[in-house]
Amino acid sequence: MKKRFVYFTAFPLLFVAITSCTKENLGRSAPVQLNQSIDASVASGETFTFVAGSTGSLSVSKQALHFKVSQALNENGSVYYNYQPEAGYFGDDEVTLMYLSHAAAPGINTSSGCPASHNTSTSTNAMSTIVIKLTVTK
Repeated sequence: MKKRFVYFTAFPLLFVAITSCTKENLGRSAPVQLNQSIDASVASGETFTFVAGSTGSLSVSKQALHFKVSQALNENGSVYYNYQPEAGYFGDDEVTLMYLSHAAAPGINTSSGCPASHNTSTSTNAMSTIVIKLTVTK
């Protein structure tokens, strides 16, 4: 009888504690979806470079169709994308990138007492979808 009472009392308390920590952490780290469309032109044999930012990560979510080089890189303090059309191709091409930027808001304390929360500043993650519409010229 005592075990049953303990289970019925402890379970709801544990559930409330876990749920409150989870909601708080999710609220702070939920990414914001921003969309961008960029029109660019590149000469055949040349390389087009798009700089997304200085921090974060960039990945190709929909690859271009007519490329010799199409890659997302994170080097020398920049997050960027390089595109070079395949030899002899002239016309339109398109690539879709996903960019997750990491920015910290200074002076805001996020310590909440939840086990997974050890940060002293708020980290804001913004997820962007970037569509680059390329025109390859002679």
